[in-house]
Amino acid sequence: MKQTTKLSCQLFLLLHDPFTGKGEVSQELLECGVSAAELADLVIGRRIGIIDDHVVMADPVQAGPTDRVGDYVLGCVADQQKSYTVRTWVGSLGEAVTDLVVRELVDEGVVRHQRGSLGLRGRKPDRFPAMDLLRASSSRNRVRHMLTHPAEFDLAGATVASMVGALGAERVFEVHDARDVLKELNTYLPPALQAVVAGLAAAVAAASVALGGR
Repeated sequence: MKQTTKLSCQLFLLLHDPFTGKGEVSQELLECGVSAAELADLVIGRRIGIIDDHVVMADPVQAGPTDRVGDYVLGCVADQQKSYTVRTWVGSLGEAVTDLVVRELVDEGVVRHQRGSLGLRGRKPDRFPAMDLLRASSSRNRVRHMLTHPAEFDLAGATVASMVGALGAERVFEVHDARDVLKELNTYLPPALQAVVAGLAAAVAAASVALGGR
């Protein structure tokens, strides 16, 4: 079975029901998660680094495959004269990175983009039901299996799972005590990836405070 390997794509698929296409978190949290996953992908690929919670270009930057999502983020980081925190990048990149991920998944025939209808309370959220059910559900099934067999976790799976935990969406795995496992799992990540997950958690907390103040 062909799997979608990019962490940003995996997380996007994890956060949508493959049958209904309905999102498991708000659009704001989805965008935070997807942008954080892309940063983590670039850290794993040694194309960016994290120093004192700030995102920096790797030295030297490792060559990677042609990737419009990753190239876009790298271009944004490289264009800045000073470095910014993970949380800042997670918030600022979210919408653009998520749009690119959607385009990639639609172009690859993994999901279809079903635009939300206009109702009395405004436009309903877009949905992304599976076009290829095996690929659309592979990330969720893979991480769920790892949660029940922790010795089989790999770096990508542990990173994505920790991000789902940071988003408070561990219910998607339908595994008992998943929250406790995810908290422990995060402690085994390399420091740079822990920093990305922590930046995501900070963005989620800020979003929750803002929502509570409305």
